[in-house]
Amino acid sequence: DSIGIIAVSHNCSGVAARACGLVSLEPTKVAEILKDRPSWYRDCRCVDVLQIIPTGNGGTIELIYMQTYAPTTLAAPRDFWILRYTSGLEDGSLVICERSLTQATGGPSGPNAPNFVRAEVLPSGYLIRPCEGGGSMIHIVDHVDLDVSKIILDQICNFHNMYLYLRILSLCRLGVCLRSLDHFMSLQRFLRRR
Repeated sequence: DSIGIIAVSHNCSGVAARACGLVSLEPTKVAEILKDRPSWYRDCRCVDVLQIIPTGNGGTIELIYMQTYAPTTLAAPRDFWILRYTSGLEDGSLVICERSLTQATGGPSGPNAPNFVRAEVLPSGYLIRPCEGGGSMIHIVDHVDLDVSKIILDQICNFHNMYLYLRILSLCRLGVCLRSLDHFMSLQRFLRRR
């Protein structure tokens, strides 16, 4: 289990990060963990899946409301309205795509929550590919716009750097979480054989 590549970009709207890693869990288990953000993303306050719509190809479309804690003491917490699409591919891979619902993307942006700043998940997601002999290769793209215009200008650079640091830590925590679950499942398989 390892995180192989991490790349971060400041030269776009918001902040974008890419990561790639190998874990010894099957794609469906990895997808289950990735969708359970509060278990591995400590800044996540809550995630509510408000509606699940099945698609014709066996996938799902989910309407999600998510809140995160304030990124700094000088900023308000953020909230997101997200549309998430999950589907399986012919080779056994799973794809999870996420994008915020906004007026600009042609959808309702949901009601505003008091004391929260509406942030945006730009096109993001996960490609989870099965590996021969078991395990999965995970490709992650995380691209968000936290609306830094609502933060004191002097803090913007520190805010972006801190956010990137926290996202990389979250990706590392995700790797630890996946390895711990894999270890637990291996132990269960071992105990069943006895």
